[in-house]
Amino acid sequence: MYSVETYKLHPTNTAILSPLGLKRDWQDETNYEHVYKCFPLTLANTMGWGISYPEDLSFIWDGRYTGSSDSVKILKGQNWLTTTRGYATVNFRTGIKFKTDPDVSMLGYPVPNQFIDGFQSFTSLISTSFFMGEWQVAGRITTPNKIITIKAGTPISAVMPISLTHLNNSEIIEKPIENLKTKEIMSNEYAALVGMTNVKGGVLNFYRNATDMHGNKIGEHELKALKLHYRKGK
Repeated sequence: MYSVETYKLHPTNTAILSPLGLKRDWQDETNYEHVYKCFPLTLANTMGWGISYPEDLSFIWDGRYTGSSDSVKILKGQNWLTTTRGYATVNFRTGIKFKTDPDVSMLGYPVPNQFIDGFQSFTSLISTSFFMGEWQVAGRITTPNKIITIKAGTPISAVMPISLTHLNNSEIIEKPIENLKTKEIMSNEYAALVGMTNVKGGVLNFYRNATDMHGNKIGEHELKALKLHYRKGK
C-alpha cells in the first residue's frame, strides 16, 4: 500500500482529484452484456486516481505542427489551459502538488479504457519526493480542425504511485513450453467455447471465478476489487 501526500497550491483554482470509477461512456453505449462483466477490463478501469475539472474544456488545432502557441486555440477553460509548448499540445493547470518517499514516483498516464476522440494525454514519470512544482499534465491533439470538448468531471489523465526501485532490474524469462503443466494451457475445446460465447454476446465467468471450463478451481486472483481513497488530512 502506498500513502501519498497531496497539497492544493491554489485553493480556488485546483483540479479535481478522485479515484477512477468503473464506468466509461463507450461501455454504457455498447449493447453487449459482456462489456461490464469483463473482469480484466473493469478492474483496470479503477486503476489510479483521475484528474478532472469542474467545467467543460474545449480547444481546436489548426493543423500547423510548429512551436507556435497560436496553432491551438482555447475555446473554453482558459483558466485551466495553456498552449505554450506548441506542436499541437495542450497544457493543463492542476494546482496539485504530490509528495512521496524517495523510493516512490508518480506515474501520469491516459485514463485506462477511456477514449477522447482527437486527443490523448502524455504518459510521464516525476520524482515527487523532491519536485517542487505543481503536477504536470499535457496532451497531444491528434485530429486537426476539429473542436475537442472534454466534459466537466471527465478525467483527462490518471495518476498512480509506483516504485521504480522495485521495478528496476525486473525481467521476463522465456522458458520451454514443456515446463508448463497441461492444466496451465488453454485447451482447444476451452478456446472454442469462449470464442462462440463471445460471438453470441454471452458471458462466461471462468476467468472471474478462476476455474476451468468444468468448474474446477485453478488459482486465485491477487485482488477482485481495487479500492483507492482520497481524504483530507491534517
